[in-house]
Amino acid sequence: MKPSKAVNVHSFFNGIGDSIINIFLPVLIMINLGDLFAVMWYIFIRYATSIIVIALLHKVCAKFPIVVLFVNMIPMLLSPILLSILPFTFGLCVLLGILGGIVHGLYYVTMDNF
Repeated sequence: MKPSKAVNVHSFFNGIGDSIINIFLPVLIMINLGDLFAVMWYIFIRYATSIIVIALLHKVCAKFPIVVLFVNMIPMLLSPILLSILPFTFGLCVLLGILGGIVHGLYYVTMDNF
C-alpha cells in the first residue's frame, strides 16, 4: 500500500472511531451521572486540551510524525481501561476529556505533517 493511500485509510477509520466516541461517550456520561453540566465540561476539556496539545507540540510532531502516531495510541488504549476499572465520577469525565484531547490533538497535528 502506498504511503498516501495508507494515510487516507488511517484517516477514514480514525474519523469513524472519533465519531463513535464523540456520540456515545457524552451519552454514557449523561446516563451514569445524569448531569448535562458534566457532559458540557467533558466536551470543553476535550477540545481545550486538543488546542493546547496542537499549540505546544506542533514542532515536535513535525520532526517525528510516525512516532507521535504510535504515542497517540497510549491514551486511546488507556481510556477504555479506565472506564472499566474506575467508578464513574466527574473526575473520570475530566480525565477522559484530557485523554481524548491529547488523542485528538496529536492525531490532527501529525496528519498536518504528511
